[in-house]
Amino acid sequence: MDEKDLKLIERLFEKHAEQSQQNIELLLAQQSQQFDQKLEQQSQQFDQKLEQQSQKFENFVGVISENFEAKLSVVAEGHQVLRNEINVSHTALKQEIELCNFKIDTLNDKIDAVATDLKQHRQDTEAHKNIYCVKEV
Repeated sequence: MDEKDLKLIERLFEKHAEQSQQNIELLLAQQSQQFDQKLEQQSQQFDQKLEQQSQKFENFVGVISENFEAKLSVVAEGHQVLRNEINVSHTALKQEIELCNFKIDTLNDKIDAVATDLKQHRQDTEAHKNIYCVKEV
């Protein structure tokens, strides 16, 4: 092999190396583009799934909120019923107390009347000791 053949082989290797480098750069550009497309596709799928999950979560929270409001409404109604029953019981108790007070006042008047009669009877008995005689047994 002479020098001319070596130079030819060297140029062929250089040309082949340049073509290989261009092919590698082209393949890398294609791979980069495919990777970017795949990444964008995955990003869109993730965004869709995130949106779906967000919607499901909002629906779940809405259902829980409605359920809580319904239960709170039942509790509020129960409190209102209890308040009404307490008011009715309070009114009835107040009337009973007024009736008891009236009866106590009536009994006090009767006791006072009996005490007055008893006092007058004693005075009368003491005034007529000879006629009336009370003996203790």
